[in-house]
Amino acid sequence: MGKSLTTVSASITINYLFSSYGNDTPGHEKPPTNPSPQKLRDFLTGHGLNLSVGYWGGGTVSYSPGNGAAFGVGAMSPQAGVSYNYSYPVEASSEVKVWASMVRWLCSH
Repeated sequence: MGKSLTTVSASITINYLFSSYGNDTPGHEKPPTNPSPQKLRDFLTGHGLNLSVGYWGGGTVSYSPGNGAAFGVGAMSPQAGVSYNYSYPVEASSEVKVWASMVRWLCSH
């Protein structure tokens, strides 16, 4: 459910998964770490809620029950919205895996 100034809206954001922080016990703080592939899979599958607001620049907050929250910022057409999402993993075809490997290789060089 949302509202946009135009019929079609779009956004591109960079997101950070909050639950990737280490131990927050005073005196035992650990620096943030990259989430493991399993942590990302857990966050990206199942139930989720998303809130996005923007007017050319904007922000988004995503919540996955039991798996943490993520915050993102980026470019957005004028919009405000809330959504409920449910996703499940799908095994990628061998062709998709080849393309993904090439993209990872290009990004690492």
